[in-house]
Amino acid sequence: MRGLTAIAALLCAFVLLWPAIGGATTTTAVGVSEREWSISLGRLKAPHGRITFYVTNFGQDDHNLRVRKRGYQYGSTGRIRSGGHATLRLTLKPGVYTLICGIPGHRQLGMVSTLTVT
Repeated sequence: MRGLTAIAALLCAFVLLWPAIGGATTTTAVGVSEREWSISLGRLKAPHGRITFYVTNFGQDDHNLRVRKRGYQYGSTGRIRSGGHATLRLTLKPGVYTLICGIPGHRQLGMVSTLTVT
């Protein structure tokens, strides 16, 4: 019985100390506004880890959001209708990420932005 009490005490201590030793994960929110022909970010830098992109299409045309770095795509929303919203949750390492609208021709018209993850 003493062994079970000791194990329970250790488990309790671990659960209580988990946030203090780095076990808690935080999520950083990044607001994204899309319209013809731009992508605007609510913040240009974010700490590495979990990042949630809250995307709103203020334009008249459909748009989407793709997150890329060095030719690799880390995530994408589906098509976002005019006035619509989408949420994209990613875990990103430090680096500079390119955010684009992947609908043909939209990137070339200026729908590109960058996010620096530290």
